[in-house]
Amino acid sequence: GFAQDREARADAAVLVSAFDEMMLNRVVPFVEAAYALKRESIRAQTDCVQRAFKAQRDFIGYVARCRCPARDDLAFLLQETSDALAEVEDCCDPASEERLHLTMVGSGMPCLGWVSVPMNPSAYIGDMINSIPVYGDKITAEYRSKPEGHLHLAFVAAFRDMLRGLNEYVRAHHARGLSWNMAGEDLREVLDAELGPVGTSL
Repeated sequence: GFAQDREARADAAVLVSAFDEMMLNRVVPFVEAAYALKRESIRAQTDCVQRAFKAQRDFIGYVARCRCPARDDLAFLLQETSDALAEVEDCCDPASEERLHLTMVGSGMPCLGWVSVPMNPSAYIGDMINSIPVYGDKITAEYRSKPEGHLHLAFVAAFRDMLRGLNEYVRAHHARGLSWNMAGEDLREVLDAELGPVGTSL
């Protein structure tokens, strides 16, 4: 009845507010650490990282509001995140002086694909986190003794902390896969209302 509906709405709101908190406490510090390096290639990739997290935040908003949708509607909803992740990958230039930084981020950001992993998405993110030292240790070794080396070490640490923050969020709220709102709205109806039928043509 009404009490159950109110409880469902409260649970849904927590999905979004907890993601917002994670972005504030983990994504923002990474962005600040990346910008502090004052390298244009890193800044450009970091802007793509921000877009990817923003897209996932919007996606989580639909997860909180809606019942589990049809596969085609889900693919439509995930397209913005997929596009942003492709941009992150496109920034990985093997000829760049910052190739280690760019590749570390490029190899870790597919963790946002956890939304498509059933049962144990946290383990998927954990695998991405475990890949960080492959590049992070090289960055540390190369920059540790340089004048602004501490900024590069902070960048590596902030990226690792960002992915750990995402994993903590997933473990707390989506431990067995995406927590769609079983008492929620129909996603196609919500999208049609927001974007018009043209917006969801596949």
